[in-house]
Amino acid sequence: MKNILVGANIILIILVCILFYLYISLKKNIENIAVEPTFGTKNSSLPINDTVLKFSAFINTDSLFEKYFLVKKIKEELADQKLKAESSYNSELKKFEKEVQDFQEKATTMSQQEGESIQMALAEKEQKLMKLERDLGSKMADVEMEKNKLIQKTVVGYLEKINFTKNYSYVFGYNGMGNVLLAHPSFDITQEIIKGLNDEYTNNLKEQKVNE
Repeated sequence: MKNILVGANIILIILVCILFYLYISLKKNIENIAVEPTFGTKNSSLPINDTVLKFSAFINTDSLFEKYFLVKKIKEELADQKLKAESSYNSELKKFEKEVQDFQEKATTMSQQEGESIQMALAEKEQKLMKLERDLGSKMADVEMEKNKLIQKTVVGYLEKINFTKNYSYVFGYNGMGNVLLAHPSFDITQEIIKGLNDEYTNNLKEQKVNE
């Protein structure tokens, strides 16, 4: 009986030692990953190592779309195309309105057959005008979609190129109201990416001029 109690005490001591070791190890691990409570403040700092930094980053897409030269150029092109489309539509609309006005002024002097014939013609022109409006709107939507694809392609292409050395696992788009609602400034690579994209855009323009 005495031997059994001694053996039980030895096992108990061993278990206590193991639990103490696990407690110390866990405490150290928690301390190593602890984040300072100043997260989100202007002068906050996050004690993170290079491995964590390379794991992920984010780009403020609002700033990107505001400062990226290609986006500015595309906005100007879309505005110009929209203006031309509206001008084309308004020109046809004015012609139609003029024909309607002329018909209304002369309707009392026309025969019933002549009046009905003109009304049918005007109705057909109205349908064509409505179709023109839909077609122009659809065309502008398609152009805008293609331009957005071009912007996305250039941004992703640039990120893939620099990631040969950066080794990010993820790069998120952040605008304050998207899927990422909060991001620490330590992970913000917006200005770096905007500068790189604009430098690449400017260099491409220079090369095009040289080759012309």
